[in-house]
Amino acid sequence: MAMAVGVHILADLYGVDSKILSHIRPMKALLDDTIKHAKLTKLSSDYYQFKPFGVSGVVFLAESHISIHTWPEYGLLTLDIYTCGAPESADEAFKYIVHRLKPKAIDYRRIERGKNAPYQEADIALPVQAQKPLGINTATGFSP
Repeated sequence: MAMAVGVHILADLYGVDSKILSHIRPMKALLDDTIKHAKLTKLSSDYYQFKPFGVSGVVFLAESHISIHTWPEYGLLTLDIYTCGAPESADEAFKYIVHRLKPKAIDYRRIERGKNAPYQEADIALPVQAQKPLGINTATGFSP
C-alpha cells in the first residue's frame, strides 16, 4: 500500500496582532521556536523586511521548508509548511504556530504529497507520453 511522502499545509491566519507581524525579529523567533518544538532540522533561512512593515521568510529544513508572508495592515499571516518523513511534524509545527499567534480565524488545507509513490519508471512514462503537447516555445516560454 502506497503512503504519502510528505505533508503540505497551506494556511491563512486572520486577526493576528499586527505588532508581531510587522518585523523580522518576532517572525524569526516564532519560526525558530516552531522548528525546535516540532523536532525539525533547520538548514538555513532568509527573511526580507518590507517598508514600512511586513515580512517574508523561508526556513529550509532537512525535511523540506516553512515559509511565511505577513500583511500587518490586515492582521494576516500566510503560511506554507511542507515536511517529508513523519507526517506529525507538519501538524505539530502548524498547531504550535496557531497556539503562539492566536488568530481569530484560520483557512487551511492539509495535502498529502506523493501519495502514489513509489512509481516504477514504466508507470510514469506512459501517462506523460500520452498527454497532449502544450505547444510552448522552449526558447521564449510562450505559446507560438
